[in-house]
Amino acid sequence: MTRLPPAFQEAEFKKLNSSRPTVIEARYQPLVDALHKYLNQSPCISDLQEVRKRWIGEPRSKKAFGVFVAEPWHWYTYNHGGRNEAQFNIGLCETYLRIGLGFEFTKKRRGNPTAVGAVYSCVKDIIRKKSDSFSKFVVNNQIEIEWCPKDSVAAQYVPTPKVLEWIMNNPQECNWIFIGRLLKRRFDALILDDPAELAGVIETVFFGLRTFWEFGQYATHGRSQTL
Repeated sequence: MTRLPPAFQEAEFKKLNSSRPTVIEARYQPLVDALHKYLNQSPCISDLQEVRKRWIGEPRSKKAFGVFVAEPWHWYTYNHGGRNEAQFNIGLCETYLRIGLGFEFTKKRRGNPTAVGAVYSCVKDIIRKKSDSFSKFVVNNQIEIEWCPKDSVAAQYVPTPKVLEWIMNNPQECNWIFIGRLLKRRFDALILDDPAELAGVIETVFFGLRTFWEFGQYATHGRSQTL
């Protein structure tokens, strides 16, 4: 039987009630390990490191996923090597599970905001060129944006109908931009409780964003690809 992701039931959200990252890490390590096992064999994401060889050479890790970051009332994971690229990201917050593509514009954890900014600009350009297909993907998958203004840790949100406009026209400098599905603790419990349903969302969202991720990475490194 194909491995599935773990379920994210109500109890998993309740365990986020700590401001101590060490507590969050201890509570969620088994669940994140199970999530990594699923992602590292999933057809939508398992070959990321092979693909990344085309612009970075031999990656440090052969596995797609293994990073686990715990923060107060929050944790997230992203693909190996994604810190200074566009990153496939899954994160648990107090009210939702996010699944999508993230861009971290700070220097924490050895970050390079300039490098990430270059990738984001290229991804944005690809979205502009493929705006019709991107818009359909956004609507069909209830894609939203989670973002943090520069010098702020408070997340703000862009609803599905305004996603494309915000990406094209947002003038503000950001610490973080995330484009993806936000599965709400209150409204999406049936998906979060069902590993098969959750796998369907993860694979659909990651597959849909992968084109923009891949073309954006190629463009950032001066490699041309046919759109």
